Amino acid sequence: MSMAYLKSIIDQGNYKEAMTYIPQLPVKLKTEGMIYQSYLLSQLGEYEEALNTSMMALKDSNLKSRIILEIGARATLADAVIGLGEYDKSDQIIKKSELLIELL
Repeated sequence: MSMAYLKSIIDQGNYKEAMTYIPQLPVKLKTEGMIYQSYLLSQLGEYEEALNTSMMALKDSNLKSRIILEIGARATLADAVIGLGEYDKSDQIIKKSELLIELL
C-alpha cells in the first residue's frame, strides 16, 4: 500500500474504501496516515473521532513543525488571494489557518 494509492482513492471520493487502507500503511507513515484518517472521519461525519485522531497525530513533534510551515504558507496564500480581490477565498483560508493554530 502506497500513500499515492491512498490519495488517489480519496481524490475519487471513496472515503469508506480509503479508511480500509489506513491500517496497511507502513509504520514510517503512521502520523501522515492519522492525518488522512482524521480527514476521512470528518468527511464521513465522525467528527469527534476525527478530532481525537487529529489530537493523537499532533503529539508527533515533526507534525507540529509541518503545521507551523503550513500556517505560514496559508498566510502567504491568503495575502495573494486578497491582493487579487477574492475576499471570500481568503476568509476560508484564514479560518482554516486559525483552526490549525488552535490545535497547536
